[in-house]
Amino acid sequence: MPNLEIERKFLVDTTSLPDLTPAEGIAIRQGYLAIGPDSEARVRSMNDQTYTLTVKTAGELVRGEFETAYQKTNSIRSGQRQRVSALRRYVIGFLKLSRS
Repeated sequence: MPNLEIERKFLVDTTSLPDLTPAEGIAIRQGYLAIGPDSEARVRSMNDQTYTLTVKTAGELVRGEFETAYQKTNSIRSGQRQRVSALRRYVIGFLKLSRS
């Protein structure tokens, strides 16, 4: 049985954020694949050390999610014709902030 993901997004006034320049953050590269009309798979690399495969089911605000770790492969490659995003995630107190 998959876990439930509850999507929450907030508009943040970036002028009130602390300076993230000295923060190390986590480098994330991820790509998505449609695996049916109502579901998708995401492959993700975090700091090029941790790799996960996540399957997400249909839904907008709440949807099923199954995640598993996998070994490093060439599943997210630069220069290929695929939608790959890169971002950096920072943890400040209890907040997680992502910047692309």
